[in-house]
Amino acid sequence: MKMGINLTNKMLTKLTVDQIQSLDLLQLSSLELKDFLYEKSLSNPLIAFPEPAQDTNQQKNIPPTLNMPSSAYKNSINDHHFNFEQINIYEQRLNNLYEQIPLNQKLTTVDIKILKYLIDNLDENYFLDIDLDVISNKFNVTKQKVHHLLNILKTFEPLGIGCKNIQEFLLLQMENDSNAPFLAKNIVENDFEILSDPSLTNLSKKYSAPKSEIEYALKYIKKLALKPQGTGFAKKLEHQIPDIFIETIHNELIITFNSFSKLNIEMDNEYIKLLKEHTEAKEYYQEYMKEFKSLMAGIERRNVTIYKIMEALIDLQKDFFHHGENYLKPLKLSELSDILGFHESTISRAIKHKYFQVHFGVFPLKKLFPKPIPNITKRSNSVVLLKMKIQEAIENEPKNSPYSDQKIVDILKNEGIKISRRTVTKYREELNILNSNKRQIQALLMSNQ
Repeated sequence: MKMGINLTNKMLTKLTVDQIQSLDLLQLSSLELKDFLYEKSLSNPLIAFPEPAQDTNQQKNIPPTLNMPSSAYKNSINDHHFNFEQINIYEQRLNNLYEQIPLNQKLTTVDIKILKYLIDNLDENYFLDIDLDVISNKFNVTKQKVHHLLNILKTFEPLGIGCKNIQEFLLLQMENDSNAPFLAKNIVENDFEILSDPSLTNLSKKYSAPKSEIEYALKYIKKLALKPQGTGFAKKLEHQIPDIFIETIHNELIITFNSFSKLNIEMDNEYIKLLKEHTEAKEYYQEYMKEFKSLMAGIERRNVTIYKIMEALIDLQKDFFHHGENYLKPLKLSELSDILGFHESTISRAIKHKYFQVHFGVFPLKKLFPKPIPNITKRSNSVVLLKMKIQEAIENEPKNSPYSDQKIVDILKNEGIKISRRTVTKYREELNILNSNKRQIQALLMSNQ
């Protein structure tokens, strides 16, 4: 009995080590996998890591060592007109920010990693798109440490890098302008919500200032930029580099992978030859050879898993791939788990931070798992469709009088969709859409630029 327990523990320990390697690789996006393997090549001298060529003629398929379980794969080696120039521009802009990381402030390796992580999470307007608590937990440092590094990031060019929102950026511009009216700062800080329709009389009473000074301060505010000036990120889409392409060829949906997924480590044969000539290096050689083989197996398992998941999703969401977003069906991880025999956590890791491209756009894989929400007619609306309805209502609203969340509830109710105001607020925030007051302020500021 004791021997059985010991044997089981050894098997569990070995399995855990293997699983950790596979799960770490599985949850990486193509670009993250590229960086991970490059770092491995620096620590393991047996690994030669060839950089994938970045040209439009490059085939975007899984490494040739991988045998796919689908005949469709054999016909999937096709060139995609993917904009590698877009990737280069995105990387160049990131590098411009990376290069501003100071080398003279005695930053630790972890500090530099956090600064790069902050840069990676800037949105298209250079505003920070992540909560500091998340970063604190990820790197196991205090929130104060993250805040300190964020303050360093805010010294980078262009002015406004790392601000939380428009309000913070407006205040920052005034702090850097010695001629900024004192009242302007107070108004932005304390009365930002009413900037779309300010009352000179009320503000004059509140700040005990002449209406002429209030008016001057408001005119000054309207002249400020709404986002950091400079090259910027043209669109957040540049962060969303597709890992997977879905094409329709002869009425069949074909899966192919971008060139960053065509990553395959190779043995450094010259170094291996050198080690074999020195018998005292045998143990050293065996250790790194074991790591090399483990990585090769892990990459193959990763790609097979992702391919199988994508193949099943295409079958389950076929109408979406053929006809567009309105045809998404509610889908749970557990349903796909039952079909594939994969654990839900495996599927969750596989779809994390990964994007796919179809003829009508680029989307995160998690988009294919919309939650069902019942409506008045007892039919099921997916979260994706509800978000589309909310976004559509906001896009069609009068700019000088944006719809409140309750108004959107009423609009959807007229379409037979029952949803609470709190849910509308939640989905609107997930879409990164400002509330009605701030949208009105934004429209006013834009009209005066």
